[in-house]
Amino acid sequence: MVLVPKGRLDASAAPELEDAFNALEAHDVKRVVVDLSQSKYISSSCLRVLIVSARRLRERGGDVKLCCMPDAVAKVFEIAGLGAFFDIMATEEGAAQAFGMPQNDAGPSSAPGCH
Repeated sequence: MVLVPKGRLDASAAPELEDAFNALEAHDVKRVVVDLSQSKYISSSCLRVLIVSARRLRERGGDVKLCCMPDAVAKVFEIAGLGAFFDIMATEEGAAQAFGMPQNDAGPSSAPGCH
């Protein structure tokens, strides 16, 4: 499954991002690619959602891979020291391959709750 959040990922966007992960978990999705190409900014609120979601998925044998990060978003991950916590890929295809599956098997390009 690929999530493509758009715009500013700030405190007001965190509940929507969390709802999207919860919806995926309810459908037993364990491998999620988050394509950040449409995101201009990410706050600590959305970082928390990504970290908590990744931990929950890892507990269930899954994971979260990040891809297509704009420079401004990548800088936040670098400052927060999250490069070691997340697998960050240049492309969606690379993120899907990191799960050991071809990109066309990754699922739809968005999920409920992401705009």
